[in-house]
Amino acid sequence: MAAEIKYDIFISYSRKDSAVVDKICSALDKYELSYFRDTEGIAVGHNFPEILADAICQSRMMLYVASENSYKSRFTVKEISFAYAKEMMVIPYVIDNSSMPPRISFMFSDVNIKYMKDTPIDPDFIDDLCAHLGKKRKPTDRERGRLLELISNRTNQLIIVICMMAVALGFMLFDRFQPDEKEHDTETTTQTTTSSNETSEEITSEEDAARFMNLSIPNTALKRQTKQIGDIHEDGIIFDISPDSKVVSVVNYRQFRGEWMTCSTLASDHHDGRNNMKMLTQGNHVTFPIFAEVMNSYGEEWYIPSVNELEMIYLRRDILNRAMSESHMGDLIDGTYWSSTETGQRSAHVIDCDYEMKHDEDEGYKSQQDKYRTFNVCVIAKFDISEK
Repeated sequence: MAAEIKYDIFISYSRKDSAVVDKICSALDKYELSYFRDTEGIAVGHNFPEILADAICQSRMMLYVASENSYKSRFTVKEISFAYAKEMMVIPYVIDNSSMPPRISFMFSDVNIKYMKDTPIDPDFIDDLCAHLGKKRKPTDRERGRLLELISNRTNQLIIVICMMAVALGFMLFDRFQPDEKEHDTETTTQTTTSSNETSEEITSEEDAARFMNLSIPNTALKRQTKQIGDIHEDGIIFDISPDSKVVSVVNYRQFRGEWMTCSTLASDHHDGRNNMKMLTQGNHVTFPIFAEVMNSYGEEWYIPSVNELEMIYLRRDILNRAMSESHMGDLIDGTYWSSTETGQRSAHVIDCDYEMKHDEDEGYKSQQDKYRTFNVCVIAKFDISEK
């Protein structure tokens, strides 16, 4: 009979690493993930092994905090072995630079080992754990506040639009039902007829009402002849426009999460992600997880942005998020995003859109991350609007 699940994570560690484990537990508490952690010490007698065994059976997965201290602990090795015997998922998280002993390294030969130097204890670390658990982490207070702010702005804009439309409609009805004045002379008759014809034209849109009232309706309520950043186009939101206004760059409503890949591909274009996409899809694209997803789930014109294109999205994320919220479509630009620009065999450029970062003269807003990590992916395309 299967044991009742009580914990999301069983933490296997050496008590000499309690300082790091305290930080891990704080992060798990913050995002409301349950866990078992032995903090009472090894009691004399037979109950202690039984308690540990029960806790492992009652957990969904094990997080092994790997270090020089844990390698020497006979209890952590037993815990890992018992978890494998129960076919439980074990995630090794290496917190120092010591070498993993062969007997332990052998057990993780087919497992993606996480390193604290590459994967700090942050929201992305929690996202990785949630992905293994089949969960989605709960938003932080800051993320909730940002969403509420966007909803509030949307509500205020909608109220303004409704009020202006009501005023325009009121004046239109007032003029329409006014009695005709007597004709005094031919000139007056001509002017009156002309004025009556103009004001009796049916107002069929918000833009007509605005012209009639000489009002300025907010951009989100009017259909413009020229495109602007933040406008809806095709399946997304415009985030850049060419200097001649003939080509618009659009970020798709839909996002997904995934890993990059494992080897060097020479996809190093910093300016145009289309060139990187061509480089990565010449061969067996199934090897490259996030690029395979784009090819399988989006049209052929869509691609993962280069690091410079992703930086443009980061700089304009407030406008894009406001447009996403107003249209009630798509995911907000939030979190860490892969670019299609790699930096070597093991790493590629990312940009963290969740924080206000300082601009570096050499690196800009980008940083490098291990390709094994799971991050957000946004997809973009360029459209020629010169003939529209």
